[in-house]
Amino acid sequence: MNGDTAILIDGESLAATSWESISQAAARFGKASVVRVFGDFANNSHVAWLSVCRDKGVEPVLHCPSVTGKNGADMMIAIAAMDLLHAGFSGTLVIASNDRDFLPLARRLRLSGIVVCCVSTRAPNIAEASVFSSWTDIGLKVPKPDASETQLANKPKAKHDPLTKLPATIEKILG
Repeated sequence: MNGDTAILIDGESLAATSWESISQAAARFGKASVVRVFGDFANNSHVAWLSVCRDKGVEPVLHCPSVTGKNGADMMIAIAAMDLLHAGFSGTLVIASNDRDFLPLARRLRLSGIVVCCVSTRAPNIAEASVFSSWTDIGLKVPKPDASETQLANKPKAKHDPLTKLPATIEKILG
C-alpha cells in the first residue's frame, strides 16, 4: 500500500454527479488502490451513489444513522483514514467533501507523512489552504449575466410599479 492513492468520498456532502470531476481531480496523484464513498444510501438524496459504485467500482460504505443529525459519514471517513495509516499506507489520501470537519484529521495524517488533498465544490478558507497539501475546487462556475440582464437589473423602477417585487427573470419574460 506504500505510495498508492486512496480516495475517501463524503457521499452526504457531495452529489453523485460530481464523481467524474472527483476521479479526474484525484487521477493526477496516481492510480487509486482504495476508492470508497461513505453515506446513508437509504436516504433518497444519497442513493444515486449506488449507481456510481456499481458502474465505476467504487466501494460503498453504508452509514446507518442511529440518531438524526449529521457527521456520521465524516466520522467513518476519519476512522477509515486512520485505519489506512495504521495499515502502513504512506501515499496520497484524497478526501472529497464539502465539509470543514476534516482539518484535525488532515493535520494528524500529515504529521505521519501522508499527503492529504481535498476535492470540493468550494474554495478553501485560509486554514484549509494551509493544512491540506493541495485543494481542488470542482465547483460549478456561475456564469456572469449577459448585458441585457445587467441592464434590466439596473433599470430604474417606477415608484409604484407592481413589477418591482417580481424577480428579474419574470420582468424579462414580461418585457
